[in-house]
Amino acid sequence: MERGARGPVEPETAYTRLAATLTWIISWSRALFYIGAMSETEHLKIPTAALVLVSDGRRARFLRNRGTPVEPELVLESALDSDNPPTREQGTDRPGRTHAPDGQSRSAMDETDWHQQAEERFAAQVANLLYHMEHAHKFDELVVVAPPKMLGDLRARLHPEVAECVIAEIAKDFTGHPLPEISRLLS
Repeated sequence: MERGARGPVEPETAYTRLAATLTWIISWSRALFYIGAMSETEHLKIPTAALVLVSDGRRARFLRNRGTPVEPELVLESALDSDNPPTREQGTDRPGRTHAPDGQSRSAMDETDWHQQAEERFAAQVANLLYHMEHAHKFDELVVVAPPKMLGDLRARLHPEVAECVIAEIAKDFTGHPLPEISRLLS
């Protein structure tokens, strides 16, 4: 038996976790290699019927390519929105203070970034939705388009089975663009 953070871990469970982690690493490295290998003149080829996730910390659009890989035609399948006002509107308290063990010193604590926490919860919600969609066989290939921070939050939360389906990732924010413009930018 191995020792984990929460006590003994059965070898079979440890090996299963290791295999899932390796699968996740291989699938993401494949996607990163694919994107990194593209030059400025080459364009991403989105396979027909592939799912394209265009998301930021507040809004996610699930698009399907109904066109060809050369001329994609993205069609909106569903959208997910989050009500996430700025931190200044969510929390009005001043940062807390703590006393040092010597009884004399005091120091301020960092203010909670409620907006960032809501964005991280939204990334978990999107990852969970992708997991359920993958289990319902709604996609075999996934292209993820999101700003770098959201992309990192999604990577950390995607289930290994979903990560295997990722064929490309693009670190850009296209959520404010209309569908024809997104199709043009991705072709």
